[in-house]
Amino acid sequence: MMKAAWISGDHDFLHTNFDFEKQNETGYPEETLNGKVKLNWSEINSAAVSEDGWIHLKKKSDIVLIAVHFFRTGTYSRYAFRLTADCPARLNVRGSDIIRYQTPGKPESNLLPYLGGYGLSRTLLVLKPEKDFSFKLEITPLSGNHFMNTLPDHMSASGNKDNYPAAKISNDRITAVIPLPDPQTGYYRGTRFEHFGSITSMTIDGNQFFKEFGPLPHNPNERDAVAGPVGEFIEPLGYDDAAEGDHFIKIAVGVFEKPFEKNCHSGSDYWIVKTFDCRTQKYNDCISFEQNSPNINGWAYKYKKTISLPDGKTVLKIENELLNTGTKRLRTSYYAHNFINLGNSTRSAEYEIEFPFVPGIISKDNLKIPINGKKLVITENCSFLLKGFNNADDNWVKIKNISTPLVLKCQWDFPLYYLQLYYDYTAVCPEPCIHIDIAPGESKKWNFTYLPSI
Repeated sequence: MMKAAWISGDHDFLHTNFDFEKQNETGYPEETLNGKVKLNWSEINSAAVSEDGWIHLKKKSDIVLIAVHFFRTGTYSRYAFRLTADCPARLNVRGSDIIRYQTPGKPESNLLPYLGGYGLSRTLLVLKPEKDFSFKLEITPLSGNHFMNTLPDHMSASGNKDNYPAAKISNDRITAVIPLPDPQTGYYRGTRFEHFGSITSMTIDGNQFFKEFGPLPHNPNERDAVAGPVGEFIEPLGYDDAAEGDHFIKIAVGVFEKPFEKNCHSGSDYWIVKTFDCRTQKYNDCISFEQNSPNINGWAYKYKKTISLPDGKTVLKIENELLNTGTKRLRTSYYAHNFINLGNSTRSAEYEIEFPFVPGIISKDNLKIPINGKKLVITENCSFLLKGFNNADDNWVKIKNISTPLVLKCQWDFPLYYLQLYYDYTAVCPEPCIHIDIAPGESKKWNFTYLPSI
C-alpha cells in the first residue's frame, strides 16, 4: 500500500525545507521537485513486505521517497508513529517532519500533533541507504484508520476544483447560484455539512450577500469548504449503538464507519463508506433536493430541502422537511451556519448585528464586544453563544455592514435550541439551531427566510 520514488544524485533531502504537502493538495508530490529532480512513482511489490511488517528493498539510488495516503478518523485523538530503519531516514506527515531519524536500527517514536481540517494526510518517508535496506513504519491506534495508494473519487481534489455543477435561480430582484450534489464532481464532498444547501452567490444589482468559505483554491473535500446558508445535522444516527468498525448515518451526507473513539464530535472527519443519492428538481425561481437513506440498523430518513425566490419579492426562502422512515426514534439537532459577507467586504469590515432581544454573551474568552441595547458590533475574530431569547418572537437577526448600505435579515420559524455567533473577518455567521425529535413515521418541518436590502 505504498509507492516509492528512486532518486539518483547527491540530493540530501534529509535536511531540505521543501514543502512536500502543498496546501489543499492530496495527491502525491509533483513529478518534478523544485523544477530539478524528476520523480517516477512506482508501487512497492507486496513480496517486499514480510509478515512482521518489515519492508525490504534493493538500493537503486542515493535517496528513496516512500509515500502513502493516511486518513485519520479520530480528529480529537493523537496518533503515535514509530519508525525503525537500518539507514538514515525521516518521516513527514502533512508537510511537517515528525521524526528525524539518524540512528539505524533504533526505533524512533513521536506523536502526530492535532491536525484540524480534512482528515486526509500524505505521509512521506525519506531514506538515504548505503546498501540494500529495510524499514518498518507503525502507527497506534491503527483501528479505524486507512492507508491507501489511490484516492477514492470523492476524496480526489485534483479533478474538479472550479467546474462543479451548479444551478441558477432568479426572480425579478434576486439571483442565486446553488451548487448541485455529486459524489465525484460536486462542489462539496466533505464530511461535516449537508451535501446540498450551499449558496455560493446571492446578489441584488451585483451586490453580494453570501460568502464562499474555506481556504483557496477551493477544495471540495475540505470539511469547511461550503458557502452561504448551508447547515449541519450535529448528532449522527446510530453512532452510540455502533461497535467499532460498524456503520452509522450522518443526515444529508451518507454512511460512515465508526472509529475507535467512544464519543462522536461534530465536525470530525469520518471515513465515508457511501454517500447518499439526491434527486434534484429545478425551476426558474426555485430548486428542490430530496434524499432517501437506506435503513442502517433501524435508522433511516427522507429529507427534502427547497430553496425558492417568491415572485415579486426581495426574499429567499429555505424550507426543510425530515421524515423518519426507520424503526427507531430520530433525535438530532440542525443549525444553519450562514456564511454571510455583505458586499464582498474585507478584513477591515465592521458589522452591526441587531436582535429582537437584549443579547448576552456566553464565552470563556474575555471578549470585549460593544453592546448597545439590542445591538452589538463585531470587528475581530470571535465565536460565542448568545443568551436573552425566551419566546417565539425571538426568531430573527439583522446584519448590517457599517461601511455599506447593505443589510440582511435572517428569520426562522422554530424555538431556538441555541444561537451562536461566529466571525472570522471573511464571514459573519449567526447560527440558529433547532432540536429535532421525530418518532418513526412522523416528520418535522422548519424554515428560514432571508430578506436582503440595499
